[in-house]
Amino acid sequence: MTAPKELFEHLHRQVYLLASRWAVYCQLFDSGPDSIQLLNTSGRGVFALLQQLILDDAILSLCRLTDPPASGGGKDKQNASIRQLVDLAEGYQPGIKDEITPAVAALDMHVANIRVHRSKSLAHSDIQHAFEIEQLPGISYDELEGAMKECKSLLTRLGEVWGYQVVNGYNPVFAFGADGNALLAYLRKNTF
Repeated sequence: MTAPKELFEHLHRQVYLLASRWAVYCQLFDSGPDSIQLLNTSGRGVFALLQQLILDDAILSLCRLTDPPASGGGKDKQNASIRQLVDLAEGYQPGIKDEITPAVAALDMHVANIRVHRSKSLAHSDIQHAFEIEQLPGISYDELEGAMKECKSLLTRLGEVWGYQVVNGYNPVFAFGADGNALLAYLRKNTF
């Protein structure tokens, strides 16, 4: 049996790390055409790779967070997921499942296309996709950010079941000079 407090702490860390990586992604790749031009001038291939890796990481992280409570063999194959935490929370605070059903439904809506991408292109190499017979549905920033927002909201509420209070709403705090903005500033200053 999974210990609920430890599962909450694990998921809390995962969501915070995802939020931190996404913040750097937005600082670098969603900060305007001047920044994109600077990155392309400074190392087009490296930054294109970094951009794809962070996107892939966000997709995989969101899918892990939204996995069912168990998979591939039932209760013996439990997943460290928000749904697992919801099931555990129901045992401690009956009725919470009903309370958060709308948020879980919103999360499902946001991750629908994300999960298709994970299954057909990241976790497996679906032949229909690999040979461009079938197009994957697009993933928008709104879907990614909406899924992240729902994960944060659900974990904030679920943490309360065990007396946790999420401070700072999962907003990442970077050491001075250790984020995407610092890298852009350095590149602006040192690019010929």
